[in-house]
Amino acid sequence: MSRLGIDEASIPVMAADVVNGLQRLIDGNPRDMTEGEVEAICRGIY
Repeated sequence: MSRLGIDEASIPVMAADVVNGLQRLIDGNPRDMTEGEVEAICRGIY
């Protein structure tokens, strides 16, 4: 993500957007995901 120019400080906002507004991005996941889990995944790949 850093190579794409995404600032680490924007990760919480991105996670909130996924869970609250872009649910389609995680609809295919067989497990419900919380905002914290999405944020942890994003931080892991940062």
